[in-house]
Amino acid sequence: MVKMLQESSPSNASSIHYDGRRARGLLETARSQIAKTLAIDAYKDDLQIIFTSCGTEANNMVVSNYQDMPMFACSTEHVSILEAGHKNLHLIPVDKNGLIDPQKLQQLLSSVPGKKLVAIMLANNETGVIQDITFLSQIVHAENGILHCDASQAFGKIKVNFKDLGCDSLSISSHKCGGPLGSAALITKKSLNLQSLIKGGKQELGMRSGTENLLAIAGFGLAAEISLEKFALTTNLRNYLEQEIAIAAPEAKFFGRETLRLPNTSSIRMPNVKSEEQLIKFDLGGISVSAGSACSSGRISSSHVLRAMEIEPDIASETIRVSLGPATCKADIDEFIKQWKKIYNDGN
Repeated sequence: MVKMLQESSPSNASSIHYDGRRARGLLETARSQIAKTLAIDAYKDDLQIIFTSCGTEANNMVVSNYQDMPMFACSTEHVSILEAGHKNLHLIPVDKNGLIDPQKLQQLLSSVPGKKLVAIMLANNETGVIQDITFLSQIVHAENGILHCDASQAFGKIKVNFKDLGCDSLSISSHKCGGPLGSAALITKKSLNLQSLIKGGKQELGMRSGTENLLAIAGFGLAAEISLEKFALTTNLRNYLEQEIAIAAPEAKFFGRETLRLPNTSSIRMPNVKSEEQLIKFDLGGISVSAGSACSSGRISSSHVLRAMEIEPDIASETIRVSLGPATCKADIDEFIKQWKKIYNDGN
């Protein structure tokens, strides 16, 4: 990316001159890198990879194409699905671990006849809880549903095989797997015949108008190739973090801990200390954490994810989300544990 900036070429992949052809090559290289990571062939399979600006745009694009049929979305879904403006939205409940009950899903979908859109994220952005999309996709299709899976949080942290999941479309995001901000992708079956959300050009196979953000896309492609290896060690660090906190405060809670989760995510309740106070004190100590999703424009509000899991409001208001990155090391975790204990002891 730095090399591309230093060369300062126009890099418009739609131009037919030399610089344009070179830019097109970089764009298609990134597309191939992402396809390989998803175990698909972007040119032979009945699939297309459409670059977007973010996962929210990719999710909005799918929802906007299915306004004429009922939509079912997991109650812990990202707000880019839940608040995308669908006019006939039904929520799919989850259990105390944030998981969908397959039998309840089947009953809910069968209660509404005809074609329907179903949105179930692969891994939750607040708790890291992973849904069994491969199994749930069979239920969705048996009930005449089209399945969209938001894999933004999961892609790059766990193996994501598009065909094995069985979904019809999938959204992924660059910065969630260690790439640059400003790029994401929607992977969709061509047979869905989705219509472009952004009009005014024929870029991205006619599916997304506007000059591509080549710099970010190039970084995204490389991040997709190397991210799994970089996140490989975070599971042990996350488990160590939770183990040490549980020893220091046995009444602390870790939501989703009883089921399969992403390797880098922990949703932690600190008893008797509000989330806002924790965030401020951690920030003063040089540690950045969040209360729920990081997509709330700086607002601290109650988590719809924890509400859907039927966590009591008082407990939810004492919960923060901790995310480990590829560069996180044990010294970082030890410093976090040290500060967590101090904030906890001061508040109790």
